[in-house]
Amino acid sequence: MLRYTARKFALMLFTLFVIATITFFLIYLLPGGPYQDPTKITPTVKALFDAKYGLDKPVPIQYLRYLENLIHGDLGQSYKYLNRTVNDIIAQTFPVSAQLGLQAILFGVPIGLIFGILSALFRGKAVDYIFVFIAILGVSIPSFVLAAVFQYFLGLKLGWFPVARWGTFAHTILPSLSLAVGVIALITRLMRTSMLDVLGSDYLRTAKAKGLSNGVVIWKHGIRNALLPIVTIFGTLVVDLITGSIIIEQIFAVPGVGKHYVNSINTNDYTLVMGLTIFYSAMFIFAIFITDIAYGLVDPRIRTTGGKE
Repeated sequence: MLRYTARKFALMLFTLFVIATITFFLIYLLPGGPYQDPTKITPTVKALFDAKYGLDKPVPIQYLRYLENLIHGDLGQSYKYLNRTVNDIIAQTFPVSAQLGLQAILFGVPIGLIFGILSALFRGKAVDYIFVFIAILGVSIPSFVLAAVFQYFLGLKLGWFPVARWGTFAHTILPSLSLAVGVIALITRLMRTSMLDVLGSDYLRTAKAKGLSNGVVIWKHGIRNALLPIVTIFGTLVVDLITGSIIIEQIFAVPGVGKHYVNSINTNDYTLVMGLTIFYSAMFIFAIFITDIAYGLVDPRIRTTGGKE
């Protein structure tokens, strides 16, 4: 298990190094530059940036300086917000995005699981058709359309929740709900398919033949095994939601990470683009690493693939 974990950890670091390298050179190849707005970047500020990040040096030197700062956890200074570092911006905005994402997960995952289980247990009946229809709608309708619908009916017409902005818990309801619909649809479809596979398996028929009650068979042998595919996508799903939805944050004027990501691209804030890209990538890669380790613990055959352990 130790060798398996070390191998996965090394692979995670190598993947992050490749992403950081590709991001650096892609940003370097983009037209324009961080100094194209002389009203903000004064000669004094430019000299400070050049000295700190080696921007007046050849590209290989800039790249090595960039990696050195990255190893020390320094994602750089924002070119747009001159008094703020990228680390400060992430530290300030990530909790906002994370709150929306976690609320969407807490609301969407349990409902999706219930819908999926009931849909499988009542396959071919009205309940099944209703939940499948809901899942198809949730997958088919883009989140920004749902956000506009929720804003109009729940916010403007009924006045139940604020239409936009950020402040109280009530401001988080509509953006979280807009994100949760997609989660409900995804989990419902996955859970229904997985549950149907489990219900048709031999070991479940054996459990019934032993005289176990339907409740014990479904809960102990059915649902627990059917949850494995959900575990597979759960890590990346969580990271995807807590790192911020760019469109939803724009629609509801939420000051999260996604909003800064879009603004940084529009304003050529290169260090912020690179910093947020690295941050997103690190979160996703770490989630995949944790999922791999969990799989190795649950099923030893996975970590012995190749016959060396």
